[in-house]
Amino acid sequence: MPPDALSFLIDECLHASLVEVANGMGHIAYHIEHLGLKGAPDWQLWKRALQDDSIFVTNNAQDFRKLSRKSEIHPGLVLILPLVRPEVQRQLFRRGLEYLAGRTNLINRVIEIDLHKEKVDIQEIELP
Repeated sequence: MPPDALSFLIDECLHASLVEVANGMGHIAYHIEHLGLKGAPDWQLWKRALQDDSIFVTNNAQDFRKLSRKSEIHPGLVLILPLVRPEVQRQLFRRGLEYLAGRTNLINRVIEIDLHKEKVDIQEIELP
């Protein structure tokens, strides 16, 4: 893995094509469905992200914020907040990855990517 590449685990509530976006930008990404975890409970997905040292990417902000707060340390969380079509998900994720350019980790960080009309809003917070 290149030194500035990040590892992502993408939730099933988001389109599998986000893997291609991350890989195309020099990162490593896996989709829940490709790992045989479709339908697994959130806590199990979070545990897998922790074990793999992967940043979890989801639309399920409420549940995964709670899980991140319960972890003393976690590799990071990316929330694509609006429920949008796959092509818009890809655009938002690409913008989030551009925001993260040059970062080597997101330890205990949450990146929230939102869309307000035509403007992409990215916020970074520390959790727990």
